[in-house]
Amino acid sequence: MPITSPRLTQESESHPSGKLFRWLWSYYLKSQTNKIAFALIFMTIQGSTLGALSYMIEPMFDEIFANKLTEALVWVGLTILGLFCLRGLAGFISTMIIVSVSERIKLNLQKDLMDHILTLDTMFFEVNSPGNIMERVLGDSDVVKMIWSGYIATGVRGCISIASLMFVAISIDPLWTLVTCLGIPLLVFPIIWLQRQIRKSTQIHRRASSETTVRLDEIFHGIHAIKLNLLENNQISRFVSKATESRRASIRAAGGNAAVPFLVDVVAGLGFLGLLILGGTEVINGEKTTGEFMSFFTAIVLMFDPFRRMSGLITAWQMTRVSLERVYVLLETKPNITQITKPETLDYTGDDLEIVFEDVAFSYPDLEVFDNLSFKIPPQKMTAIVGASGAGKTTVFNLLARIFDPTEGTVRIGGIDIKTMGLPELRG
Repeated sequence: MPITSPRLTQESESHPSGKLFRWLWSYYLKSQTNKIAFALIFMTIQGSTLGALSYMIEPMFDEIFANKLTEALVWVGLTILGLFCLRGLAGFISTMIIVSVSERIKLNLQKDLMDHILTLDTMFFEVNSPGNIMERVLGDSDVVKMIWSGYIATGVRGCISIASLMFVAISIDPLWTLVTCLGIPLLVFPIIWLQRQIRKSTQIHRRASSETTVRLDEIFHGIHAIKLNLLENNQISRFVSKATESRRASIRAAGGNAAVPFLVDVVAGLGFLGLLILGGTEVINGEKTTGEFMSFFTAIVLMFDPFRRMSGLITAWQMTRVSLERVYVLLETKPNITQITKPETLDYTGDDLEIVFEDVAFSYPDLEVFDNLSFKIPPQKMTAIVGASGAGKTTVFNLLARIFDPTEGTVRIGGIDIKTMGLPELRG
């Protein structure tokens, strides 16, 4: 039976979002807790300023404009200016912290990927192309960093903004708030369907991107053979085919992601229609003031923007989740060749250092090299291994150094099975 190793080009199994996020938090976000806490403080300040701005609309209309208090305009204007400056400063500081955390996550993730990849045995690299592995280390890890900078940060900032604006809206009139938000439940089923479509398209896109990178790697490494055999057009055609598949999948995923803000805008339009009919009637009848209506209207207008962005995050998460799964699967890939906890050591002072291959068989995934191979190499003597190209001479040395393990049989040095020896003793 040939030895095998996971092919990363295959679609990875689906992992629950909660499991993936807990893994990401435990290994990469938790160590940045202090920075994240500071970022949350400034995001809270930034988000709450929207509520303060909308709240100031009511007294500005009902007291200053209605009573023609010209002298108060300067103070109100300065207060609004101060709120905008505070919002801008808080946004700048939180953004810089977010970028710092995101880049640290990316660096740590790439380092861990490289550390782990170099522990995998050679067969892993036999069945997975360098381009595919590079795409996971560079491409997917770059997407994963967006979980903090693009999703968590935007989600937290949006939740705070929505909460402060919702508080203002409810304090003015709970019924108006209910009417305005009646259409939100209609978004649930379309978003669930879009999530599935986006996830499927993103899987195709990431796989096609990996295959495109593989094509480039093979073209550049084999450029002499391509030119000697006039294969330029053939290689261009193969590259364009993969790149086109990636482009189409990317467009489908982006289309699904863009559909969510469109649906939110439709629901927002329905909400404003209900508000104008109900709220406008009450203002005309004198039941509510113009200031109350404008303050409520401002709060709802400001609230739908973060709500639109947060709704987009729900579907955008599916795109990032695919890359996170690909990275997670790579880090969970285990090497076939490991050494035992307490390896045996050779006695180099003794005379029994004979190398023995006993009934050894070895096959690559698509090629049998040899079967029932048995021979001995006596110590302190020169032994030559000869044979045609591809007969397995290099494989013998790879088995002796445990670059590969035989599918059957045993290799011993000095009477010790090399599987019980430490890898550094066999290599280096």
